Amino acid sequence: MERLLTIATAGLVLSIIAITMLVIVYYNFQTYLKASSDALQVTSSRLDRSEAQLERNSQYDDEIRSNVTDLQSDLTAMHNRTLGLEKEVATLKEELAQLKNQVLWYGARGPDQQGSGAFGRLTSMGFDPEYRARPIMNIAGAKLIILDWPDAFSSYTPEEIAVLSNYVSNGGRLILAMDNDYYYCNPPTTCAMEMARNFGFVFRGNIPSGTIVPAQGQASHPIWTFPHQLSSSSELAWDGYIDSILDNSNVKILATIQGNVTSSTNTGAQSVDDPIAIVVNEDPSFKGGKVLGIGRNMFVPMGNNFTMFDNVILFMSR
Repeated sequence: MERLLTIATAGLVLSIIAITMLVIVYYNFQTYLKASSDALQVTSSRLDRSEAQLERNSQYDDEIRSNVTDLQSDLTAMHNRTLGLEKEVATLKEELAQLKNQVLWYGARGPDQQGSGAFGRLTSMGFDPEYRARPIMNIAGAKLIILDWPDAFSSYTPEEIAVLSNYVSNGGRLILAMDNDYYYCNPPTTCAMEMARNFGFVFRGNIPSGTIVPAQGQASHPIWTFPHQLSSSSELAWDGYIDSILDNSNVKILATIQGNVTSSTNTGAQSVDDPIAIVVNEDPSFKGGKVLGIGRNMFVPMGNNFTMFDNVILFMSR
């Protein structure tokens, strides 16, 4: 009996131990399941966030690709604009190079009147001559402007004089070539070349012939020495002369007509001693600009003697 009781007690103990083990295992399993569930939820949440991030990244990628495409288009457009600007700059440089040697010629008669060949001469000297009719306008940038025998009975307008004055005051070079206008003007103040007063001197008269010589102290001036060495010139035929200097501070006498000569007008003739033939005004306020007054045929020869023409052109263009 005791043995049976001992066996029964041992069996009961083993059952209790087994049940306890099962309980422990079950509890641990439940704990594991809960931990696994929590981990799965965390993983699922992370996966959801990752998917959302991927979606956002995909949108960002699309935006970036779109922005890159736009930037590429902009760069292409800028490149094309740059090429266009480079072409424009190259064209402007060419035009500027031409302007630097451009000679504008105004006058009632063309520069090659009487077969003088002045245009061909200018071209051979490296200039780009252009004959223009009045009104005087759009002259900025020209290397040199020549007013050659203007229409004696059509005075320059205030607007034209303002354009010329502004041109000279900003470094421009101007040649006033006076022919026999003052033979026809009555009174003389109606002559077109009265505009020379704006540059400090006054033309008058009409001298049929004579010898032009350097003014006192001017034998070494460039109009007498470069590129041709001259001591006198006889290229004078019915030209006006400079009757008076209004700006003694800046107007320099470069040449006179030698001796006593006769100046004819429509009201008669008068005798003049050593009249002034060529002057230049290099007023410092002109910023390098200058104005030269000269008889038309002293400047543009009726024959083929271009020595004075060459000297004057090179002096006025440098």
